[in-house]
Amino acid sequence: MIPNILHQTWKSKTDIPDNFRHWRQSFFDLNPDLDYRFYDDADNRALLESCMPQLLDLYDSFPREIFRVDMIRAVYLFKFGGFYADMDFQCLAPLAKIAGSDIAIVLGRMGTIATFPHSIPNALMASAPGEGFWLGYLAEIERSWHRLRDHAGIEKRPEYVTGPVVLKNSVARYRLQTKQFRENALDFARKKGIAIDKEVPFGRLALAPPHILYPISWRDQVHRWFLRMASEENLLYSIEEARKMFPHSFAVTYWANSWQRKSVRRQLTLHPDCHSTAVSDVTVDVSRVGGLLDLRYKVTGRIGALALSPSGEQQRRDELWKHSCFEAFVGAQADPSYVELNFAPSEEWAAYRFAGYRADMRDAAVAPTRIFSHRDADSYVLEATIALDPELPDDQLWRLGLSAVIEETDGNRSYWALAHPPGKPDFHHDHCFAIELPPA
Repeated sequence: MIPNILHQTWKSKTDIPDNFRHWRQSFFDLNPDLDYRFYDDADNRALLESCMPQLLDLYDSFPREIFRVDMIRAVYLFKFGGFYADMDFQCLAPLAKIAGSDIAIVLGRMGTIATFPHSIPNALMASAPGEGFWLGYLAEIERSWHRLRDHAGIEKRPEYVTGPVVLKNSVARYRLQTKQFRENALDFARKKGIAIDKEVPFGRLALAPPHILYPISWRDQVHRWFLRMASEENLLYSIEEARKMFPHSFAVTYWANSWQRKSVRRQLTLHPDCHSTAVSDVTVDVSRVGGLLDLRYKVTGRIGALALSPSGEQQRRDELWKHSCFEAFVGAQADPSYVELNFAPSEEWAAYRFAGYRADMRDAAVAPTRIFSHRDADSYVLEATIALDPELPDDQLWRLGLSAVIEETDGNRSYWALAHPPGKPDFHHDHCFAIELPPA
């Protein structure tokens, strides 16, 4: 039976963001008899030292705290049982409704593509105490770390060492290779000297469908727009308001992703041979999750003086750069090939692949999942989301150039970029690839 315990953790017990406090209160409001246990980083290490000191070397070897926070969740659930929830979860129903009497472990799916490596998040999990599944998960974490610890950039990829990717692999083995999984879990405990019961249970594991625990998927472009809007507007919904949006959900996470690198804002500079009396500033917010790239261009100035075609049908079209056009150039680290992306105010777009500097151009096999624009008297914003796999590896560092061609109603065109090489504007030049963007 899953006990009525909720485990949550944050780096500080006193400095808790207001949105986290708001969402945490929903668990108290809907679960009046809740046994609530809150840990900071020091508490987590002390807990591990007291109940599984054999794992301290593994725990301390991780490069960032998020790896340790991922790992300690399995310890909570093995040692005490109950529920674990990230701080950005809002409770919409009593926790007792999530677990049935014959269910020992409850996890949830995110999204509709079961093969997606992140489709079983570790953001909300429930378990009876002492379940052997968590020993197997800890064993898988150790194997993943030994395999990947020397890989470049792994410090930015906890999902592949301690997080959802490892959890999904553990679930697959638990279900499809049951005998081997159990043997590996018990062998891990014996070799580590972890005290376990004579008969370790390996109970029924239930995977809740996406709408139950993860009605918002960070991979869905509409959901990502909603999350961005809610974050920018600092929107905090009451339980009743959230229930109206998610009437069939027991909980919802707003994917604050406090451990991840946030979007990067960069200012574009005007080419020294150009002038503009209408544009005062051009900035770009850029973020990336795996192979998914988010771009937000903002032009500030006298927007009425700019030649910006009205929004129309989102379709591919060549030669967009001859008029107002927002561009990105993306390549993998240490690879001369790159992809050029063009987005027009009309919401037309283009994508090209080059083998090297302006060499062997062809259409790239990618397409934006979202293009959105809006304007007022003194600002214009164009947003685009595009998945760049299979053209670019989603697990490697990307080098990125950002640029814009802005046409004015009098025919003047100005050229903006992160950096400019000597001579005429040339956005393809290596000098313009001025940002390095990790996978997450």
